[in-house]
Amino acid sequence: MINAEIAARVAIQNIEGEYARSWDTADAEAWTKVFVEDGIFEMVAVGDRPGIAVRGRKNLYKFCSEFTQEFQGLHLMHQPVIKIDGNTAESWMHFEFRSMSASGHSSVMGIYLTSFKQTGQGWKIAHRREQAVSRSKSNFYSIPDREDLLNNCCGN
Repeated sequence: MINAEIAARVAIQNIEGEYARSWDTADAEAWTKVFVEDGIFEMVAVGDRPGIAVRGRKNLYKFCSEFTQEFQGLHLMHQPVIKIDGNTAESWMHFEFRSMSASGHSSVMGIYLTSFKQTGQGWKIAHRREQAVSRSKSNFYSIPDREDLLNNCCGN
């Protein structure tokens, strides 16, 4: 029993690693494979950002592909708290996602509440809920040369 639980925990942690690696490298096909066929990725509404729920591998593939075309980023995943119950499991994990796009840089911190199922292909994500708890944005502008700075200063 203890060996099966350890194996399950390691497999779930590997799924979390593959989730981050595949998203961060824009590998939508690999990212969708960490989910069960009818898996759900949900972002809970927060602030001015509406909620979204994406269900099924075809829709997950499209979601990942479109997002990673506009944004490049890196997940910083924390150690999950995992509760295993037979062929299902649940985890609570803190994360940070740092990204950049044409509109600037962003850092989101939050929580993943995730349900897992053990399948014939191993452990998979059944439902992941993302709750952002903090978001910061920063913008970077081009460095002007001397003439541009002189010509654009103070309404000149």
